[in-house]
Amino acid sequence: MTPPSAHPDAEPKQRFRWGLAITIALVGVGVTVLGSLLFGEEDPDAYWASAIVNLGTTIFLASSLVWVERVLVNRVRVTTRKVATDAADEAATRAAKAATEQTVEALMPRLDDLDQRLRDRQNSVADEVATRAAKVGESGSFENLHSALSDADALNALARPRQGEDAWSTRGVEVIVPAGDGLSAPRIVTTLVPDGPGRTRTLTLSYENAGRAHRRAMATWVEGESPEDVFVKLQEAMIAEGLGSRSRELSVRVFFENLAGVVGDAILARRAADGAWLSGSPVIELVSNGLAITTEGVDARGVDGHAAERAQFGSYDSRVVSNIVGYRVSHDPPDGVTNEAWLSALGRATGHYVHQSTRW
Repeated sequence: MTPPSAHPDAEPKQRFRWGLAITIALVGVGVTVLGSLLFGEEDPDAYWASAIVNLGTTIFLASSLVWVERVLVNRVRVTTRKVATDAADEAATRAAKAATEQTVEALMPRLDDLDQRLRDRQNSVADEVATRAAKVGESGSFENLHSALSDADALNALARPRQGEDAWSTRGVEVIVPAGDGLSAPRIVTTLVPDGPGRTRTLTLSYENAGRAHRRAMATWVEGESPEDVFVKLQEAMIAEGLGSRSRELSVRVFFENLAGVVGDAILARRAADGAWLSGSPVIELVSNGLAITTEGVDARGVDGHAAERAQFGSYDSRVVSNIVGYRVSHDPPDGVTNEAWLSALGRATGHYVHQSTRW
């Protein structure tokens, strides 16, 4: 194992061959002495002078060659090391790039598949809850209605119970729908009472009177009771309040059809499902087919967002009774909405938004 202090590029040391060096030196001395015996007898001084000059020249050349050799070796070594390093870096880069491309190629199909699975799951869930809501219009059972309203409650798709003189809960959801054909049909508020420990699952139906005091006539619906039972109780409560003629106008069939439709549409809009026509704001009231009041504005089928924003309805002037200031909603209906339905929606929305004692 290489010690931590050792340089990673250090060359291994080689043993100096003393025997070879001594042999070469002795051979050189022998050749010089032999030359003196053979050629230096006539003029020894000239021979040794020449020998010394040759020896100095040889030493100079040898040292020069050694220096040049070292320089060349170092340059070759640096160049070789750089080429090897560049080649290794390039190979590593190519390998990393290839690995990344393989990883991306392997992941992309799975990610694309994941996106499709998520879209399919969202559509499946939206279809499932819409189907549960649609069952309300088919059977009108307590179980189906409670399940649909619970789905809407979990998504905040419907308005919370109103605040003010007729408030009784700060939890749960409620929605208003016509219980008959036409804009003048009686309107019923359906409220989901939140579940709690030791509390019976409960719904309430109450007669809605132009956005105010909708608890004047109310019926409590508990599990096990039929739709007929609860509507009999509601009619009796309306009769007791002097609303006998209005009670005779109630249509249970239309009520459940409208309720199933608006709850399903509100859930689909909240989930931003394909084909949803509502804006996604919690729904307060279904005015007519394709026209609804939400907590943030009036929605109309075919209009993106709100056909009329809540802020456009202004507020009551505290100095003058019943005087609304800041009202700037156009009375021209959107495409596909009748003038009568639009004016009815604006009147009812004004009651929901502006009246100080009944507001969401």
